[in-house]
Amino acid sequence: MNARALVATGTIVTVVAASALGYYFSQVGLDKADKTASIAGLFIALAGLALSIYGIAEARRSHTPQPTNQKVTSSSISGSNIQIGQTGGSVRIKRFSSHSTASQDPPPSTPESGTAASSGQEVRGSRISGNNLQLGSSTGDVEIEES
Repeated sequence: MNARALVATGTIVTVVAASALGYYFSQVGLDKADKTASIAGLFIALAGLALSIYGIAEARRSHTPQPTNQKVTSSSISGSNIQIGQTGGSVRIKRFSSHSTASQDPPPSTPESGTAASSGQEVRGSRISGNNLQLGSSTGDVEIEES
């Protein structure tokens, strides 16, 4: 459900509930209405507190840093291509081998279609003579050692 539908539904529920409570309170009298409103307010406040705690816990649990969008398009890379979106620790690349066999001319341009990968990194229509390393996100150390 999108945000607009949620706002509309919440508004309708609020108007109906306020109207029903207004009618009920006018029928039972001011003294009984005051007591009922106090008890209803207590339970509504407790429900709001519980939802707030749940929302905070859920926000902390699902907070994952999103990498930035990185693209390599219609390129010719004579070495290695390394894209690192984000990391929570240090990144050490001890030995990353590459092959120098790529041509100097970039490949023909290809029309882009679709969307970027979920990591926000993509390589399209490119020639890479070495290795292509893409790291979307990490919360710890990353160490790459290749021969």
